[in-house]
Parts: sequence; C-alpha cells; structure tokens
Amino acid sequence: QAKSILEDLRERGKVLRGWLGVYIQKVTEELAAEFKLDKTRGALVADVMDDGPAKKAGIQKGDVITEFNNQAIEKMEELPLVVAQTKPGATVPVKLIRDGKEKTIQVSVGTLSYDVVAAAQRPAPEISEKFGMSVQNVTDDIAENLGLSDKNGVLVSNVESGGAAEKSGIRRGDLIVE
Repeated sequence: QAKSILEDLRERGKVLRGWLGVYIQKVTEELAAEFKLDKTRGALVADVMDDGPAKKAGIQKGDVITEFNNQAIEKMEELPLVVAQTKPGATVPVKLIRDGKEKTIQVSVGTLSYDVVAAAQRPAPEISEKFGMSVQNVTDDIAENLGLSDKNGVLVSNVESGGAAEKSGIRRGDLIVE
C-alpha cells in the first residue's frame, strides 16, 4: 500500500482514494435484531449520497454492508479504510444484508476529493429528521464554550419528544463524534 501512495504522489502530485458515497453507523444489538442479523457486524447505511457510486450501484438506506471487495467488515470503522484503499474506478463486489437476506452488488468505486470530504462533514438534514433530532456543526465559538480541544463531530441542538433519538438516550447538548 505504501508503494502505491508514493507512486500516486510521484505521478499525479496527489494521493487518490476510493469513495463509496454513504453515511454509515455502528450496528448495535438493537439494530442487529431489527435488521435480522445473526450478530452485531458490518456497517449500517444510514444514508446514500446523491450521484455517488453507492447510489448508482443500488445500495440503499438500511442496507448493512458486511463485505467490501472480498474483505469482511466486522466493525463500522473498517469500511472507510477498506474503501479508501481501493483503487478509484475499480469495480468490486459488496456483500450486504437487505431485509434479512444477503445480496452482492457490484460497485464502481469513485474518487475521494476534498469537495466530497467537506460535504460529508456537514450534517445531513434528512438523517437528523429521521432520528428526531437537529444537529449543527461545531464552530470555533461552540468548541471554546464547551471546552472542546477540537471541532470534530456535530452538536445536538434539539431532540424531538418521542423520537428515536430521545428513546436512545440522546439529549440536547450531546456531541456526536461518530
């Protein structure tokens, strides 16, 4: 892997990374039961970016990705690394579970750019609405007021009564970092 990074730097002056175009979340015990999984594994697709490789391939909200390019995804955190290490333009198999059934989809991996990274760091309103909460980016002022050492994550600014966020124990003022 180190050799290909050096080759990218020499040939193009930049490092190219694979991009899938999904927002993911951890598969908890409750979610595993809801999505008919045998155990807590994989990465739950919380949302799919418009015009991204995942959307074009047919990956949907609620899918649980359990394998990417023949590499098992046991924990959510493994997926971004495996995708990033995949050569942009490569077509790879993605195993997922949808409606309790395993399915394999071929995905043509996109190229991660700084514009995509910036978009992914902004809160997705449709995700916030789905979970019954509003979030906002952590600004310099907010980080200073809360005594945060960095601005990673989003701040929960409102939690709707009776919504999924409230039922999960999320409260106004919580900082979501993953």
